[in-house]
Formats: sequence, C-alpha cells, structure tokens
Amino acid sequence: MMKLRNILASVLIGLPLLAIGQSRSLPILEINPDARATAMGGNQYGEASSMLIYANPTTLLYENMNWEVSAATQIYPKADEDIGRLMFYGVSAGKRFGNHGVHVGFRYLGGYDIPADEGKNLKPADWTVDANYSIRFLDHFSATAGVSLVHSKVVEEATTVAFNAAAYYRNGFETGVIGSYIVGINVAGLGPKLDYGARYRKAKLPAHYGGGGELGLDFNEQHRLSVSLAAQHYCYPKNADMFTGNVGAEYTFLGLVSVRGGYTYAEHDYSRYSFGAGISFGNIRFNVAHQRGLGDNEVTQTMLSLGLLL
Repeated sequence: MMKLRNILASVLIGLPLLAIGQSRSLPILEINPDARATAMGGNQYGEASSMLIYANPTTLLYENMNWEVSAATQIYPKADEDIGRLMFYGVSAGKRFGNHGVHVGFRYLGGYDIPADEGKNLKPADWTVDANYSIRFLDHFSATAGVSLVHSKVVEEATTVAFNAAAYYRNGFETGVIGSYIVGINVAGLGPKLDYGARYRKAKLPAHYGGGGELGLDFNEQHRLSVSLAAQHYCYPKNADMFTGNVGAEYTFLGLVSVRGGYTYAEHDYSRYSFGAGISFGNIRFNVAHQRGLGDNEVTQTMLSLGLLL
C-alpha cells in the first residue's frame, strides 16, 4: 500500500495544472486547448482561433461563417518512471444561427499506466462532455454559458457537473491605424464536489473568475499586431488559492502567418513563458504553442490545434 501511495503522489504531481495550481483537482478544466491563446500567455478573453467552446465561443458570432470544427492535442514530457506519457485530446464543433451559437465538445486527459501493489495497473484519467450556448446582442455585446459532464478516475471514479459563463464587449476605432478590441469577464469551474467514495475526501472543483482583453492594430493590409492582457483568481479550493496574470503578443503577416509570445505570472513560483506560431489558409487554421516553466516550475508542454470555419 505504501508503494501505491508513493506512485499516486507522483501521478498527482505530474498532472499538468498541479504544476501551476498546487492541489486543485480536475486539471482538465483549466486547459485552454486553443494553441493561439496558449502561445499568447494563456489569455482566454481575446478572440479564439480554434476549439472555440473552451476559449471564446462568441468568436463564431463575429465571423462570416456558420460552422466551426476543431481538434487539439497537448503533449507532456514522458514521466521519469516507465509509466507512460500524459496526453490531452479535445474535439469540438459549433453552429451559428444568426445571433445565436451552439457548441459541443469532448476532452480527455490521461495516458499513465502505473503498476499497483494489487497487480492491476492504475490508469488515472479525466474526461468531459461539454455543451455551450452563446448570444450576440446590441451589436457590440455577447455572452455565453456552458455546462460540462465531468468524469474523473484516480483510484476510484467520480462524476460531477461544472458550469461556466462569460460576457464580452467588442468595438473598433481608427486613429491613423485601424484598430479593434475585445474585453471580457468570466467565471468557471462552479459545481458540486467530486465524490470518490467513503474512503476518500470529496474534492472541490477549481473555481475561478477573471477578466482581460485583446487589442488589434492593422497598420496596413500586410501587417497586424495584437496584444493581450488578463488576470484570474483561483478561489477554490481554499488551500490552492492563487492569482495569475497573462500578457501576450501576436504579429500577423498577410493574414497568413502569425508568430506569438507570452508570459504567465502565477503565485507560488509557478510562472511560465510561451511561444508559438500559426498559419491561416482559407478556412483552415493551424496553430502550435510551447510552454516552459520558470524557476522551480518544470512544466513543459507542446500544444497543437486545428480549426476549420465553414
């Protein structure tokens, strides 16, 4: 039993969001699978390029398209022990109905295969099935609300639901250059605790709230610069209370190729930097992002996302 406890501790430490969130459960709920946003420091209050349901579903309401389909994966370093590699996978789809939008999605986080004392390998994993509704009103305003069915397995299994909501304001201006901006606020990770059974303490969801935005400047038809700024407060569970801040930038040439960079400040020595690139060709958007921890934070992750607007 002692060996199993040690292995479980290693697994929990290896989960990606515990590298930036201490002892919060369900790291899958804190992954933004839009590689554009990840490369720009993790800002979730700007426009999204892919996986809109998990980044900004209202983006579809401001595009000249009616459908969005996306897929993403995030790759983590192989564990020190021979227990496999942690991987994240996600797919999503969205449909626009005038000023209304509906999105659905699926996420999975797992990959470890850990020998246990009882002879049956331990395979911790989380998955979610997600649904979202968004609306555009008064031209510049939009709002969105979503719900997730969440299933988690460590030793035992537990299921719960999680809720999220956000509101955004968009507008433009012209002062020598053509500019646009978006600001937003959100609350996420609300819902009942995870109940793994009588032998284990119930786990609270990683509830948080925050705000931020993105500014875009079109210097001409060939050059566009976007900068973003955001902040979040992770308020539950109390022993994992944490403030984070995000700053990022993107330069786009000819509307085709983008290069990005960002920085995430997080309390308790969990800060990290990120960089990436993207290609937009017609209705197809492909993005890649890489994150590396600073200080004692050893998190290293590579994300790929592919989006299609129709």
